[in-house]
Amino acid sequence: MYILMEDSQIAFTSFIIGCVLAGTLVFLFMPTTTEMVYEEKVQPMLMVDFIEWYGIEDNPSQSVFSYFIYNYGDVEAKNVKIRCEVTNFYTDASIKQEVFNIGNIASNGYEFMESTMDYTIDYNLDNVGGACYLESADGEYVDLYERLDDIE
Repeated sequence: MYILMEDSQIAFTSFIIGCVLAGTLVFLFMPTTTEMVYEEKVQPMLMVDFIEWYGIEDNPSQSVFSYFIYNYGDVEAKNVKIRCEVTNFYTDASIKQEVFNIGNIASNGYEFMESTMDYTIDYNLDNVGGACYLESADGEYVDLYERLDDIE
């Protein structure tokens, strides 16, 4: 009976030593810090700041839309397109719209633009106005006005 106890005591001691060794191995190979890797997207961040629209005195059948296009991103915006439109304020319906190909906007840069559309302004109407918006650009980009709408 004495021998039987000794064998079970040896088995118990071996089990304890095995657990300590396994725990040590797990501890040694476990990463000491948790690193979160964020992939930063580098993309244009675009915003159109509409200034005004007005008729041309020499050619009253045309209107001019003045605006700035800003790129706050660290990469050039390519093939930027702007949509300018004349809208009825009462019905919120677009009366006429046209898309203008602006081209490229440098990173952290801006351009002042004037786009011309065939539209005769009736200055007697107080329910009609003009505006310009970002239509598109090549690749992924951020439209800062859409982002502001998401925050509100």
